[in-house]
Amino acid sequence: MDNTINYLFFLEPYTFIFRGETQSVLYNTLNAAYICCPDHPEIEKILDELSEPSNGYCIRISEPILSIQDVSAFIYQVRETFSGDLVKEKSGQKKPYIFKPLLFFNYTSTKLTGKNISLLGERILLNLNEISFFLDTNCNLQCKDCSNYARQTLHCSCFYEDFNLTAKDYDAIIRRLDENGAGRLNLIGGNWEEDERLSSLIPILADCRMKKTFYQHFLKLTPATVNLMATDPFELIVLIHPGFDQNALVKNMLQYDIKNIVWKFIVSSMEDIAEIENLCLPENIHIEIIPFYNHKNLTFFKENVFIKLDDILESPIDKQIIFKRDVLNDNFFGKLFITPSGNVYANMNQAPLGNLSVDTLKELVYKELYGSSAWLRIRDQKPCVDCVNKLLCPSISNYELVMKRDNLCHIVE
Repeated sequence: MDNTINYLFFLEPYTFIFRGETQSVLYNTLNAAYICCPDHPEIEKILDELSEPSNGYCIRISEPILSIQDVSAFIYQVRETFSGDLVKEKSGQKKPYIFKPLLFFNYTSTKLTGKNISLLGERILLNLNEISFFLDTNCNLQCKDCSNYARQTLHCSCFYEDFNLTAKDYDAIIRRLDENGAGRLNLIGGNWEEDERLSSLIPILADCRMKKTFYQHFLKLTPATVNLMATDPFELIVLIHPGFDQNALVKNMLQYDIKNIVWKFIVSSMEDIAEIENLCLPENIHIEIIPFYNHKNLTFFKENVFIKLDDILESPIDKQIIFKRDVLNDNFFGKLFITPSGNVYANMNQAPLGNLSVDTLKELVYKELYGSSAWLRIRDQKPCVDCVNKLLCPSISNYELVMKRDNLCHIVE
């Protein structure tokens, strides 16, 4: 007669198993518990069995296996972090089935071309969450890195291309996006006081449900511009560069004391940050500091932008975010950028998808979904593909694209 006592060991449905080339970890999405699994053959066997869908995240473990020190210590850590549990199996007890966290992604690579792309209907536009219009065509500021800012963050830029889009074009696109439930509209640059084509859009913008954000360079800020843009339901983001006139900036902050203005500082060094810290800012001013890579400040980025494992584990990562990062880039997905000529980009570091003079929004969204250069760019290449933390790390960003690096971390060098 076999008198061996068996136990049921299970993981909670909010606990993930991540297995890399040389390491395995358990991650609890509720409390950010991060358990490094010991390199032991019995623990590898346990992880194999837990990963088998037919086992339902619950397996039997015999008492002799539990007596192994590495195994017992591992299970103790799982229990202490509320990531799973171990219970004695009762005679005749049926093993429970626990659903492991699993993504069901309905994706088809069926190609539609020519006329039959109309079969997609308007539903494909539901993938479009945010659209940004670059409005500047002429500018005399001559910013040193004018053409590069927009490759890293939302920022005005001069586009030396023929101007094509009319007020009617903007009107049609904005209305269509609003009807399809897009969440955000960014309007970057432009002379809203003198350009009738733009000012005629204000009533349309006021009526649409999308969140509207205006981006304007600090040196182009005027009272009329602020009054036009900084009223509900709009938001105004003011772009500020190093070497700014401190007195003029503080004066403007006091003058434009409106709740929906954000003062966005572009920095490339610790000296730039010190310049901001030395400001005597008014109370309740909302500021943001955005790093800018100028191809000479890699050390600054390594010290202030690159991430460590502690940064990743600072707060729990929701399992829906982990699911998303497995199939799409949550920095890029659902975003399009449109320049004054009508060129449309999924990312400003990539070639344009097409032009609105010959392509519809629906066709361009389809093109990006099924031949993605940005939206579906995930960490499936070296050095990240074999990293156990690849789904915990933020998605690839514009910084990686500009720096021509596949990761910005101190985890996998």
